[in-house]
Amino acid sequence: MQNIHPLFTHFPIALLLAVPLIDLIGIIRREDWYHRASLLVLFLGVLGAIAAVTTGLLAEESVPHPDAAHSLIELHEAFALTALGLAVAMLLWRLAVRNRRSAGMLLALLAAEVLFLCGPITVTGYFGGQLVFEHGVGTALTAQEGHAHTHETSH
Repeated sequence: MQNIHPLFTHFPIALLLAVPLIDLIGIIRREDWYHRASLLVLFLGVLGAIAAVTTGLLAEESVPHPDAAHSLIELHEAFALTALGLAVAMLLWRLAVRNRRSAGMLLALLAAEVLFLCGPITVTGYFGGQLVFEHGVGTALTAQEGHAHTHETSH
């Protein structure tokens, strides 16, 4: 199976990292439609993250990789699952308080978005980049026969 995981990674990263920026603009300009827009962007980012995690789990089993990449793959997976869980939790929180926003609540949401969206997503992307650019995972380099293996053949 061809590795389609890279096709699904960049949009959720961009969308989820944009959420606190949109909310910050809404706080500064004191315009509520920014907060509604950021909720929509968060929803789309969560959908994209579900697709990215799903295709990543499939790629883990089918994409050849060197032995040295195993621990990094597991770390990337752990952060991706954590980031997805936190994004879903943030979406549920945003839906629960969408009609009860005070200045304090908006600042708490913004702080949580920076910590619980931006942090894990950035770390996940960093480890994903290391897999590709330092270990050649998903590239022609590791697809060469005998250079690497998949999880299916290593168990």
